[in-house]
Amino acid sequence: MKISNFINKVITLILVFCFVNCARENKISDVYLSNIANPEYSGVIVVQLPKQKTAVVPNRKLYSLYREYYVNRYSYKEFIKSLIYGEISDIVNYAKLSESTDENFDKIHNEYRRYGLLYIVNKYLEKDINSDNLILQPSLGFIAVIKIMFENNYYIYFDDYRGEYIFRKEMDKETQLIDVFDNPDL
Repeated sequence: MKISNFINKVITLILVFCFVNCARENKISDVYLSNIANPEYSGVIVVQLPKQKTAVVPNRKLYSLYREYYVNRYSYKEFIKSLIYGEISDIVNYAKLSESTDENFDKIHNEYRRYGLLYIVNKYLEKDINSDNLILQPSLGFIAVIKIMFENNYYIYFDDYRGEYIFRKEMDKETQLIDVFDNPDL
């Protein structure tokens, strides 16, 4: 009797652990996905490469790859969603997408799992004094922060003039003006 109770408790703990971890992953909302799967979105998208590698890629580069190699297989929204979840393994055959490495990746992801998003925002990002934007200096090299913010539906832009990543909770006004329902590829 004691062994069966122990086994039941272990199985229950494993199921709870899996449920909690699965609930934290893959938070991309349908609205967010529709907004970033827009050829006019000028931000970056975090994609999963084979072997659990991550790449941060400008949307315009992904759209170019889509038009050249994938237009007959996917809608653009399906293409982006498949890239986000690592379901397109042959992407590396068509593009030189360099994996983004970060020696602090595991450390930052563990902090996120333990303390949550607000902790990550306060520790690694700066608030822009002129807007609601959050700023990450790429010299910090925190790819984990970019991935966490992406998974939490932040729109991410790279400002090559200032050399920093910009995070917004709301979509860029210029991109919002484009009616995604006019384009059947989206």
